[in-house]
Amino acid sequence: MSAQSGCDVLLVVVDREERSSLAVALQDEGHRVTATAGFAEARQQLEKHPPGVVISDIRLGDFNGLHLAFLASDLPTTASIVLDDHRDPMLESQAREFQAVYLVKPIDTIELITHISRFLRCLTPHTMTDWKAFPATCPNGHEVRPAFTVDELKAGQVEGTLQFHCVQCDTDWKPTAEENAHLRRWLEEHST
Repeated sequence: MSAQSGCDVLLVVVDREERSSLAVALQDEGHRVTATAGFAEARQQLEKHPPGVVISDIRLGDFNGLHLAFLASDLPTTASIVLDDHRDPMLESQAREFQAVYLVKPIDTIELITHISRFLRCLTPHTMTDWKAFPATCPNGHEVRPAFTVDELKAGQVEGTLQFHCVQCDTDWKPTAEENAHLRRWLEEHST
């Protein structure tokens, strides 16, 4: 991956060596990494400069990485990946609710980078205010919030080429009739 195709990554990992190792691997792939060990600093960074991807340990003291995933779920151009020391079905389910990818340590950097690449494939360079996100459910049952610009929505509706993507299972699908009707209503209400 070239530096041009990288994105801003907020890396929130408690262990210093692990944080440093992951940061180097991500930077080698062209991503711009802001690394921290704590929730408070990560939250401030997320609010001031929303990244393309938040990668966070599940356990961060009084708070956890799911809190960050919840905050990021309202940002249509920010994906979340949470890291756990061992598989916990309850936490994995909660991660899915916040549209976060759930990975178990030790982290395979190739798998991590693959998840980031899948997310980046879904984006085109627009400012966050250009994006509109809509709730949807992928064919595999994951709750997602596909995000599009108004121009992409209009063109996709006219040409019938609109597709949703789930970063959890790397599935693409065309919106259902109900989802298309919702998108059409939204476009009619917001057309200038």
